[in-house]
Amino acid sequence: MLIRNTLSILGSDIANRASSFALYALIGRFLGEFAFGQTQLALTFFYVGWSLAGLGIKYYLMRELSEQPEKTDGYLVNGSVLVVMASVVVFAALIGVVILSGYREETALAIVLMGVTIIPYTLMMVTEGVFIGREKMHLVFIVNAPVNLLNIVISFIALSMGASLLTIIAFQVIAYGLILCLEWYLMLRYVTKPRFRVDFRVLRTLFSGARSFFGIEATVAVMALLQPYLVSRVATEIDVGLYGAAGQLSSPIMLVMMSVINSLLPTLTRQGKAGYRTLKVSAEKLIEITLGTTLPAVTGVILLAPQILVFLYGRESFAEATIYLRIVMPMLIVRAVIQVVGILLYASSNESVNLRITVIMTGLSLIVNILLITRLGAMGAAYANLLLTFVDLGLHYLFIWQRMSIIVDPLPASWRPALASLAMALVLLALPQDLHVLVSIGVGVIVYAVAFGILLRITIGPPAKIREYFLRRPKEIIAEQDARLVHAAREIR
Repeated sequence: MLIRNTLSILGSDIANRASSFALYALIGRFLGEFAFGQTQLALTFFYVGWSLAGLGIKYYLMRELSEQPEKTDGYLVNGSVLVVMASVVVFAALIGVVILSGYREETALAIVLMGVTIIPYTLMMVTEGVFIGREKMHLVFIVNAPVNLLNIVISFIALSMGASLLTIIAFQVIAYGLILCLEWYLMLRYVTKPRFRVDFRVLRTLFSGARSFFGIEATVAVMALLQPYLVSRVATEIDVGLYGAAGQLSSPIMLVMMSVINSLLPTLTRQGKAGYRTLKVSAEKLIEITLGTTLPAVTGVILLAPQILVFLYGRESFAEATIYLRIVMPMLIVRAVIQVVGILLYASSNESVNLRITVIMTGLSLIVNILLITRLGAMGAAYANLLLTFVDLGLHYLFIWQRMSIIVDPLPASWRPALASLAMALVLLALPQDLHVLVSIGVGVIVYAVAFGILLRITIGPPAKIREYFLRRPKEIIAEQDARLVHAAREIR
């Protein structure tokens, strides 16, 4: 069940992020850096919009329904009512912000048209929160994968025929509407057939219970908008596009990382009942898994940055984003640790701590980004990200120690993927410079897989032992650790 759920969430997120990633690549290839920057602004405003209008209800449903499935009907209906009302307010505010910002007409139209999608997207968040809370993640994948694939195919054909940016954005609006309809069909058939009844007590419970999640989502979203908005004010949409092109390459790595972590939230929530030490053990195991994919990906992208940018976006001019990419990518290693320790707070009902950290980071982000971007432009945004990421890590460890009295140690989990990534880096540096980028990536993947496999075989044992190592339950690991402590104490005596 756990593996199926993880793969389902991963598959669904791959479909969503791959669709967004492919859309950026297509727009870069067919319409250039300026349109790429317009798309970056439109999708960032959209992200802020649905993060605000979603009210954090998705995460609240994921946690609560994993323990109280009988509340599904009331939460589904009333959660949908709440986000629709919020979406209308947010969309009106979006129009006001765009008008006051004084963007060019086409850029403003792109942002507003994409904003129409806020309503169906927030409703999708509610249905997906129910699916995940009820551990039926495969239903999310069944819908997202085919619709997103169809969306990209249609967008490619349209761009090949000379379609404008506004036409492509209109396709996104239609795609999200279709996904929402299909998710509700699966909801009615396989999960529940709720009676539409607004219950003000349930509305209050949802709004109150999701407050911390909403605060976190809202502040993170505002932080995401801050950089492209400031860059667009002090520079141009082209600068937004180049910086965004570098940032987009982090999406696939973040995708894998967050899919694995989010799929484990119901399981971690149940483990939290056994105590914080159990969560610490699970977190350290989860870090080992996330770093196993993050470290080699970051290493490969840094070394092959110019070739990857030109290959993806089809224009030599995008190679100018290399300097941003080489600053942004290493931060994903730190982000992997932050995301894991952050999910522990959700699982232990300490999301108020997440909110406190996010509020502090928002204030710091505002100050640091204004200072650096107004002086250095897009480069200032990259430096600000680097500085703020390490501050974020420090705050997570500080508050987790204060609230839970545990320290999650990432070092034991990092040495095997680090050594395998080093082996991959040495091989990539030795390859001819004119080798096709896909061949280089293929060689890097093979070298890493072989090196990592050898390290696992040497340090753990045959495949059966490796499987046992990664699937061990936290209670077994804790019992083993306690036995070692008892043995060490006897030796000292």
